[in-house]
Amino acid sequence: MSKCETKEELKKVWDQLEQMKQEEVIQLSNPVVQIQNNNERARVQQKMDHAIGCMTIVYLFSFLEHHDFDLSNQWLEPAEKRMLKAWKHLRHSAGHGFNGERANRYADVFDDVVQENNSIKNLVTINNDNTFNVESTIGFRFLNELCEIIKHLFVRAVQSGS
Repeated sequence: MSKCETKEELKKVWDQLEQMKQEEVIQLSNPVVQIQNNNERARVQQKMDHAIGCMTIVYLFSFLEHHDFDLSNQWLEPAEKRMLKAWKHLRHSAGHGFNGERANRYADVFDDVVQENNSIKNLVTINNDNTFNVESTIGFRFLNELCEIIKHLFVRAVQSGS
């Protein structure tokens, strides 16, 4: 059993994620770009929003990895694992840099998930050149989903007696 499969460790992770929500650690204030030219301001603002969104996703996955949480967690249901793979695709893509190049890993899962009506769809734009842009608020949405997933894992661990 990995470190993040016991009810104690899952509760600890869940509590810390909930604390992040309360303290608005992830909800970075949207810095407003101060450029006179409207077209240039919009272009720079979009790049800044994309960078902030990507950094928050990377930060949250780093948090999970610190607690030895991964996709092999025994309490994950297939739908949860699929959603985490879609989010992980964004994390891997962010690792390519902030120019929006998409990673190959989990791209097919991500594309399927985005076609559905879910929280990622309205926060990510896939461009014709296979790059992507994210809204700055995507990290907070991911945090909310993580809290729900970890809560369900905790309940399953408690119910099993682990």
